[in-house]
Amino acid sequence: MGYTTQNIADARQVMKEEHSGNVTNTLNTMGKGAAVGAAAGSIIPGLGTLAGGAIGGAIGGIAGLLGGGSRHAQARRELALQQ
Repeated sequence: MGYTTQNIADARQVMKEEHSGNVTNTLNTMGKGAAVGAAAGSIIPGLGTLAGGAIGGAIGGIAGLLGGGSRHAQARRELALQQ
């Protein structure tokens, strides 16, 4: 029973670390998208920069979330193989 309990605790810790990494990656991707969008939108000063940043940030956020899901699934597969 102790072995199983330890495995569960280890698995929870791995998934917690994976989640933390996914949040960081999503925010990084969102920031990069906003920067690229703002640069592209700066062709039209002011509103173009603002709109480009918002659109780029949204696209980057979605891309980060989708990538986070696949990283999370990969971590689960690796944990299942270890057991």
